[in-house]
Amino acid sequence: MSELYPYPRFSLTERDRRWKAVRAKMAEQNIDVIVTPQNTGHSMDFQANTRYLTHCGGGGDADIAAVFPLNGAVTAIATTANPRWTTTQDWTTDVREARREYGRIVVERLKELKIEHGRIGITGLGEVEGTRTPEGICTAPTKKSAKPFPKPRSSTPRRS
Repeated sequence: MSELYPYPRFSLTERDRRWKAVRAKMAEQNIDVIVTPQNTGHSMDFQANTRYLTHCGGGGDADIAAVFPLNGAVTAIATTANPRWTTTQDWTTDVREARREYGRIVVERLKELKIEHGRIGITGLGEVEGTRTPEGICTAPTKKSAKPFPKPRSSTPRRS
């Protein structure tokens, strides 16, 4: 990993606490992977799920998506990914360039995880997102990117 700029950041202990809690809920709901699509709407509010899991994003209208598996490395996906997100945080080491094709990179990562027939939780579909985004935040290109997975059991992760 590149040398980090001296920005304020949450600790790796905080990362481990969050990831453990989220993965426990995923296991409880039989979710194999969570995808958080990029969306810079509403003054970056719609990026909160991704920021919570990856420590990437925030400020400057940075589009960030994430693939958060039940087991394995977490992936952050962004435009200008390497110069920005490998030098400002130390939570997520798998940071990939999107070149504005977030869905394609998400699908590549899901295929690497061999999740084609697994249960994929997608944040931002609007069904149970709560008061922040009752209509959802998922863009049409993100929904289109799921086509390579004709038989996944998709789900919106539930809050408890």
